[in-house]
Amino acid sequence: MKSVIRREMIARRNSLTQEEVMEKSAMIQKRVLELSIYQESRTIGLYASFNNEVSTSLIFDEALKDGKQVLYPCIRRETKDLVFFPVQGRDELELGPFGVMAPPYREGGGSFINEAALLLIPGVCYDTKGGRLGYGGGFYDRSLGKVVELPFIAALAYEFQILDEVPMQPHDIRVNVIITEQRVIICK
Repeated sequence: MKSVIRREMIARRNSLTQEEVMEKSAMIQKRVLELSIYQESRTIGLYASFNNEVSTSLIFDEALKDGKQVLYPCIRRETKDLVFFPVQGRDELELGPFGVMAPPYREGGGSFINEAALLLIPGVCYDTKGGRLGYGGGFYDRSLGKVVELPFIAALAYEFQILDEVPMQPHDIRVNVIITEQRVIICK
């Protein structure tokens, strides 16, 4: 069931034109910048968007202007989990596994995710209870499952990515809020 939903939602997202992605992404990112959790956060975690995901480039630029520390994830191959590193410019990102831009893994480098007050994560679809269906690798669930005190987790999504219910497992991490081009959904 998850694989069918995943395939259909990715196909729908990939059918968006670049104009639609840019227009909707701009609306979504402006909503994020207005959130009090963004404004109060000194450190935020972002993702580098790909394949028509909601862009985070405006948030990145504004966060740097606002003097925030910005973290991006990279995959630690040995453990197949995510490690977050501070990034101060897009030129610090390189093509990583799965074609996603990421900071290079630094051996012995620790995860800075404990410093983040706000974490924006990608996904394929969501429900209003905070359920999230990712790409199937379990990277965010596995990595965040190890964090003692989770940051406030926000999902950036197109309105069509909001479903009545997303199939969840006990180990799946839920999001606190979903921001679309039409609304901000506080998850319960």
